[in-house]
Amino acid sequence: MPDETAILKPYTSNVFFAKTFDILPSFQDKVQCSILFNPKHSNYINAIQKAEKWRYGISEFMFWNSLETSNICASIKNTFAFFDKPLSQEEAEYPLAYGMLVYKDIRQITYMLSAFYQPQNAYCIGIDGNAKIDFQERLKIFGKCFSNIHVFVGPNVTYGGPEIPIIVLSCLQKLNERKHPWKYYQYLSGADLPLKTNLEMAGIPPMPIWKSSLSSTFSRASANIISKDPKVYELIQFLLKTGCPDESLWATIAGNPEYIQMPGGFSAAEMFAKIKLDSSDSKKLSIPPKIRPSNSFPIYSYYISRYQVWDGINEWGLQNECLGTWSHLSCIYGIGDLPTLLLRPELVAHKFYLDKHPAAFFCLYKKIRERALDLINQQKFNASTYEQLPQIQLLRGKSIDNVKFFF
Repeated sequence: MPDETAILKPYTSNVFFAKTFDILPSFQDKVQCSILFNPKHSNYINAIQKAEKWRYGISEFMFWNSLETSNICASIKNTFAFFDKPLSQEEAEYPLAYGMLVYKDIRQITYMLSAFYQPQNAYCIGIDGNAKIDFQERLKIFGKCFSNIHVFVGPNVTYGGPEIPIIVLSCLQKLNERKHPWKYYQYLSGADLPLKTNLEMAGIPPMPIWKSSLSSTFSRASANIISKDPKVYELIQFLLKTGCPDESLWATIAGNPEYIQMPGGFSAAEMFAKIKLDSSDSKKLSIPPKIRPSNSFPIYSYYISRYQVWDGINEWGLQNECLGTWSHLSCIYGIGDLPTLLLRPELVAHKFYLDKHPAAFFCLYKKIRERALDLINQQKFNASTYEQLPQIQLLRGKSIDNVKFFF
């Protein structure tokens, strides 16, 4: 059991993150994050207009060369406020694992890593072989500076090709083989930020969370089967011959219990048939759910690994709202999306870019990191609503006919 005296508790956000935000040009003067999360504030509209004008304006070259190369590891850890000890006993006793595939922007990857990083967790970063050499070499330094971060360069990725699941599964296998006591695995992309603190995530992952896409969360026991069961290898070989195999990877492995016995497994055919039926029924709904307090996190979907807004009509017959920018039918979150993001039940938000609405990225980054240090308020977090997830109900033996799926 971890030594309780080793748990970090004395941090204060104003001091600990001072250098992180001091290096952002004019951010403190032009972006009022506390107001941007509160639409009822009298100065909300003015704060949005002011924040929309702020630009990050630091190139990748300038960003990296601002660090002290003589002691690059210390410079990274101090500048971007990487925690060096667990923040609570609960987190120390429930380490998590993260895998990701990235290919650009060392600036955003660095901030994202510092937002997700905890010293008791394990991390694997697979780099797209197409990435620029400078990006690859800079990211490899994180593997040298942090003993719990593994970095490797994979094959060149093609859209919809087999390289994505190959790299992601390689990451999972590397994490599983390491002598590290992590409990749950989660996949990230380079455009994500956490919506929950590490302590809150540690309270949620004991529940199986799957989706028919690359984004997923599952247990160490499941990861062990994925890494070692020869039947999984046979399924993967078949998937690699299909189009966009990454979008069907996890659900294919977990959704065939007659073929692979996996903790948290389910009948994909039965589940998605019910989802299709519920989807048609949900169009009858006319009133979307009311905004609720941030600690309630009402469950709107069977899938809570990652929150992504697609351009289209939602379950209440309304156009999905994006107050940032639509790109390839997906929302790049803007400042106006911040209040909604705090109310979402998902673990991660996708997607943000530093060259579009950078104030939204840094305000959410700041908010979650400050919340991680507020242990008293985090004790109020209630994970019991996640027991409403249909896959949890199914695993408890409830009939599929009695389980409602939402989107």
